[in-house]
Amino acid sequence: MMIAESIRGAIETRCVGEGPTGRRFFEGASADSSLIPGHDGEESETTLMPFYGFCGPDDRRLLNHAALAMTTENPFYSSPDLDAIWRYNPDLRFATFPVWTTAIAGAVDELQLAAH
Repeated sequence: MMIAESIRGAIETRCVGEGPTGRRFFEGASADSSLIPGHDGEESETTLMPFYGFCGPDDRRLLNHAALAMTTENPFYSSPDLDAIWRYNPDLRFATFPVWTTAIAGAVDELQLAAH
């Protein structure tokens, strides 16, 4: 098996699960199989999955993942006014700029895009 196929299989098997809007991709999975829902900005590669040929831009799992970036489902979400701060402070829980990119990728129409 090629390395890329092995990685794809691991993501499909271990990093897809149920969310409040249906099946979605998760940022990662722990050894105990628990899923990591975070959108801290470092998961920007998830937003690029269609460009890599991993899935289509309208893949419901991708859209469900992206739609939750700017909600309380994201453990790093703080508020609509402060959620794009690009800095690190262990006492604060702000998502970084790429989470906005993920949120935009989850927009399925102009109204949702305008909301971000």
